[in-house]
Amino acid sequence: MMKARLFLFSLPMLMSASAAQAAEGSTDPLATDPDLAIWTFVVFLAMLAILSQVAWKPIMEALKAREDNITGAIAAAQRQHDEAKALLAEHQAKIAGAADQVREMLAEAHRDAETTIAKAKADAKAEFDAERERATRDIEQAKDAAVRALAERTAGLAIDLAGRVVKQEITPARQSEIVREALGRFGGNGPSAN
Repeated sequence: MMKARLFLFSLPMLMSASAAQAAEGSTDPLATDPDLAIWTFVVFLAMLAILSQVAWKPIMEALKAREDNITGAIAAAQRQHDEAKALLAEHQAKIAGAADQVREMLAEAHRDAETTIAKAKADAKAEFDAERERATRDIEQAKDAAVRALAERTAGLAIDLAGRVVKQEITPARQSEIVREALGRFGGNGPSAN
């Protein structure tokens, strides 16, 4: 290695000496000096050998390492891209499932609301019908009581009037008996359906 360095340092001096000799003797720019051509070829081969060991091998190794690094980075990026796509698809499926669940829950709530409304209407109608029936019974009872009271009073007035007309005295016991008989006949005819 040391010899190669000494040769490289002495080579320019040799080349400049032979170039000086060529310049003194020849004026033709296309003229070739065989010694200079040989030394140039030897220097080229020496530089080629030295650079292949010292520079090209590390440069090629560095380029190979960089290429491997870039290839690995591309592969890692592709894996991450594929993972991201899978995660995106999974999240989109979850979102679609959640949207379906929300629609299903809304439909169920709507059905529940309709059922509750229908039940409330049915309960209100049943309560209204029961209240109307109770009110009708109360009215019938009040009407029957009013008719009885009216019949008793009318019968009492009729007996008093008849007693005056006939001039006979009717005792309260006899009056009650007559009223019962009148009510019996009056009840037999039945109250008015109005």
